Amino acid sequence: MSKSDELLNQLHRFEVTGLIGLSTAAAAAVAASGPMLPGLYSHNRSVLTLQLDEMVGKRSIIPARAAREMARKLELTMDRLMLELLPIARGFARAPISHYRVGVVGKGKKGDLYFGYNIEFLNVPLSYTVHAEQAIVAQALMRGETSLEAVALFDTPSGLCRQFLNELPSAGNARILTPSRRPVRLRTLLPNFFGPQDLGQAGGLLGSQPWNLQLTGKKPDELSEAALAAARKSYAPYSQSPSGVALQTSSGKIYVGGCAENAAFNPSMSPLQGAIVNLVADHTEYRDIERAVLVEKDGAPASQEGATRNLLSALNPKARLTVLKAR
Repeated sequence: MSKSDELLNQLHRFEVTGLIGLSTAAAAAVAASGPMLPGLYSHNRSVLTLQLDEMVGKRSIIPARAAREMARKLELTMDRLMLELLPIARGFARAPISHYRVGVVGKGKKGDLYFGYNIEFLNVPLSYTVHAEQAIVAQALMRGETSLEAVALFDTPSGLCRQFLNELPSAGNARILTPSRRPVRLRTLLPNFFGPQDLGQAGGLLGSQPWNLQLTGKKPDELSEAALAAARKSYAPYSQSPSGVALQTSSGKIYVGGCAENAAFNPSMSPLQGAIVNLVADHTEYRDIERAVLVEKDGAPASQEGATRNLLSALNPKARLTVLKAR
């Protein structure tokens, strides 16, 4: 039996007996075996990560009850669980340009955990890139989440992501968790901030009221209704240009996203970026997209049509786009 096999068996005995938590078991076994063994923690996938990977499955969102059960079984605090889930969240990332994969985990007000991951796109400007923190919000927005209480990351968020998160209700109180530093509040990382209140806005991203929109023209189909629902949930206080996108794949699945504006304008997310986040969460490929519907407010000063056509054609030139207006 190799030394690696012996260590793994020792870890398994600790886990099965339930005498101590898995994280503690790993530390004890490693200490007893001397230096770290090659391969055991290769690619940041520790024994604990592998255990969590099996418990999470293919989900990018863990309901509060399931998250609490995971923490209980593994004898982890919720903060520690979020940090241990980072390698799994990073597994969703798609980074064909930088090859730098980012994973983050956000905790909603009710305790649901959201995985965030960066998404890069070939053959379009870098400004189309989705940051991992934005991916958290894109999923939370479509699921009716009202705020984020904590975000776990491998390191502190970039300036753009700090600005984007600052749009959330009570964003200054959101806790930022990293493996090597004590938890801090977002406001500590963004002094002298510029946010919604500076432009006279209340509520914030995830805290705004839905838009009262109705489609004009012919009776909508299922995909159009999905895009309309996404537009109603979108966040567009600065341009007053709500918009939503629905993507339908060859299997018939539908993925939606709504625009998410920011007081600084440039960190804003398009509805197609939001829909792509949810498509990636389901491990679906861009080539599977068959149809897309964009719904935007008729006569609005900011239109998503050009950006949607540009990115969609880069993802899948065969995908058909329909643009519908709402009032």
